[in-house]
Amino acid sequence: MRFDHAVASIVLAAAAALSTPAAFAAVQAQGSGAAAAAGATAQPVLGFEFSADYDLISLDLRFEYDATELSFDEAASKVTLDGQTRSLTEFLSFLSASGGSVFKNYSVDGNTGLNFGAYSFASVDGLLISDELLFQPVFHLAADLPLNSQSQVRFVGELADESATTSGDAYDLTVDVTAVPEPQSWALMLAGLALSGAVVRRRG
Repeated sequence: MRFDHAVASIVLAAAAALSTPAAFAAVQAQGSGAAAAAGATAQPVLGFEFSADYDLISLDLRFEYDATELSFDEAASKVTLDGQTRSLTEFLSFLSASGGSVFKNYSVDGNTGLNFGAYSFASVDGLLISDELLFQPVFHLAADLPLNSQSQVRFVGELADESATTSGDAYDLTVDVTAVPEPQSWALMLAGLALSGAVVRRRG
C-alpha cells in the first residue's frame, strides 16, 4: 500500500538525519484514521509537528476520497494551529493564495479531490506556526455502507520553509464502518496512532 511505502522511505530519511543533524530541518507527520456507523460522521486527522529550526512559510494540500462512500463537510472541518482550533474556512481565509483557490475537481476514476491550492504563511500578520498543524476534515458516511468495510482518505501535501521543501508524499488513512458511532479526537493522534516521521533535507 502507498502509505506503507511512504513510511519505509520516511524512516530511512530519519535515520540519515541522526548522523548529520545540522543538515536537516525536521517535520514529523502523524495520522489517525476514524471509525463511525454508516450514515454517521467521521473525522480522520493528519498532523505535522515541526522542529525548532523549521520555519513554515507555505503549504500545498490536497486530499482525495471516494464520493460514493464519503461526502465532505467543509463547514464542520477544523484546523488546529499550535493548540488553537479554527474552522477550515476560517483557516483558509487567514492565508493568501499563491496561484490557487479552493475548488473541487473530479479525477477519471470517479474519486473526488479537494484541492486547496498553494497558500503562503509569509504574508499573514500574527500567524506563527512553530509547533503543530493538524487537519481534521469531517466526512459523512453513506448510509448503505456495509458493516466492517473501509473507505480511504488520501492526503497529498507539500510543506516548505525558507530553505527546504518536502517531496509531497501521500498518506493513506482509513474510515472504518462500525456498528455504533465511535468518538474521534485529534488527541488520539498525539497518543501515537499511525505515527510516522518525515525529515526534510535543507537545500544548499
